[in-house]
Amino acid sequence: MNHTKQKSWPQRLLALLAAVVLCAALPAAALAEENTANIQTQVSETDEDIPWADPPQSTPETGWPDPAVPTPPPQDPATPETAQTGEHLEGYSLSLGEAVTIYFYVTLPEDTPQDAAMQFTLPDSTVTQVAVADAKQVEVNGKSCTAFPCQVAAKQLTDDIEARMVVNGKYGPVYTYTVKDYLNYLLEHDYPQQAKELAGTLLVYGGKAQLYFGYRTDALAGTAEPNSTANWGSYQFESSGTQTDDYYGSSLLLEPIIQIRHYFMVPDGAECTFTFAWNAGEPETELQPVDTNTRFDGKKVYYVVTPAIAFRRADAMPVVAMRQNGADLCILRYGVFSYGDMVRALAAVDESQLPLLNLLRALDDLTTAAQRYSVAG
Repeated sequence: MNHTKQKSWPQRLLALLAAVVLCAALPAAALAEENTANIQTQVSETDEDIPWADPPQSTPETGWPDPAVPTPPPQDPATPETAQTGEHLEGYSLSLGEAVTIYFYVTLPEDTPQDAAMQFTLPDSTVTQVAVADAKQVEVNGKSCTAFPCQVAAKQLTDDIEARMVVNGKYGPVYTYTVKDYLNYLLEHDYPQQAKELAGTLLVYGGKAQLYFGYRTDALAGTAEPNSTANWGSYQFESSGTQTDDYYGSSLLLEPIIQIRHYFMVPDGAECTFTFAWNAGEPETELQPVDTNTRFDGKKVYYVVTPAIAFRRADAMPVVAMRQNGADLCILRYGVFSYGDMVRALAAVDESQLPLLNLLRALDDLTTAAQRYSVAG
């Protein structure tokens, strides 16, 4: 980490800009008053399953619905006659919770065993299987269907997802589809405006993720520029307590799910606890500190990681607390766009940070669209 309270603002800025050039992980700089945060950015997604045509489901965590967009029909599915494993592809749906998840809906023969599975293969050779026993059973147009989920990163919206059933060692035909195909279908057909807005902003976010990570930049999911003006001044972080100087910095994780990593300095022998809450006064979740094997000002540096942050909640300002024997040492209120505001300031003097800034601007638009879709749904 590049953290030194003794350096002036220009010295800290130059040191951190140098780190951006030298570090393959591309750390940016979170500079806030006397704290210098080493920001590592990677992009993310995890999801809450939402059935095919059911209304958006409320989550116990927030009571808010996660966006579930409508389901277009399948495109050239294999027929039961050509499928060794007997399934028939019925269609797709998309869930946008903590991750981008596309569902493949199939009808299965009654004698299909519970350990049969849908196998998903991505271009990077990642192979996953979802057993029938672990998939959702739903009714669609009077048919009993099995919904198999496949999660992808934002940068993978244009990737071909190859899906095939594996039953008793037999492999069915390959069904190929992309998240971009699905989103374009929504945009080109008669679906609610809120669904189209959500689809459009997700494509832009995916394109900016590809540019930032240098992933398949010759086939971008979306090429439009974000609408967000990055006006995130109201998201500046706040800290309180008796030991606020023990807050060391923060980093933003964007892949595979959105999380924030916070660093704190702990005196030798001190037994501190860490908790997370979406808002002050709400139920807290205990966080497990991880020793970085780094020392600063004679103290050990630990980090804690927040739970996954759904796209529709990226504008939240969660609270992370460090306590000792019940006393508030440092209460930190810090959100995704707290980090974004620091990136905006850095990008003003370092053009290499513009891809990251544009990615966060696209996330800002996606968050707004997801919230509007949830309300409309």
